[in-house]
Amino acid sequence: MRTEEKGSDVNLATHLLADAFRDDADAFVIVSNDSDLTEPMRIVRHELGKVVGILNPHPARKRSHALLSCKPNFFKQIRPGVLAASQFPPTLTDAVGTIRKPRGW
Repeated sequence: MRTEEKGSDVNLATHLLADAFRDDADAFVIVSNDSDLTEPMRIVRHELGKVVGILNPHPARKRSHALLSCKPNFFKQIRPGVLAASQFPPTLTDAVGTIRKPRGW
């Protein structure tokens, strides 16, 4: 398996913390199974007193127990059928061009 870091988890964590510190919302929901988000979610939940929830898009057998250690207010598993029904079509076209979903998504 080839993995590459694009900084998306760092960007998400940064915006989560900034939004919580600015008091932009009472509740925050993360759609992820990435354990790198554990500490930012813990800070938002336990130090800033916000409601934090996790929606896991991965199969239940791949649940991140490290991510759950931040003790979110709620955790929901996204069912495979719901996840599939929520996807964009394989090809999208706009005024700039065509976007294709990578294989395996």
